Amino acid sequence: MNKSQTAAQQTATRQAHAFLASLKVGDTVLLDGSPITVKRALYQADGYGAWESAQVQLSYGPGRYSTEVSAARIGAGFVTLTRVDQ
Repeated sequence: MNKSQTAAQQTATRQAHAFLASLKVGDTVLLDGSPITVKRALYQADGYGAWESAQVQLSYGPGRYSTEVSAARIGAGFVTLTRVDQ
């Protein structure tokens, strides 16, 4: 756990991790309000298993822009990610 995070940020990061873990490849989510598809399900970015570094890879489609979103970035409020009901 990052010592510089407040208790509220730690809680938000834990909730973000649980949300990311629920996503499956092909799910559509809103990244800061823009629809985007999950390209790679939850994985540990640092190779050590720290749950704050857990992230998903998102893509706008084949050959288009993709990005990775981590639990820490969501918990800190840098990005918002919400599920689109299908």
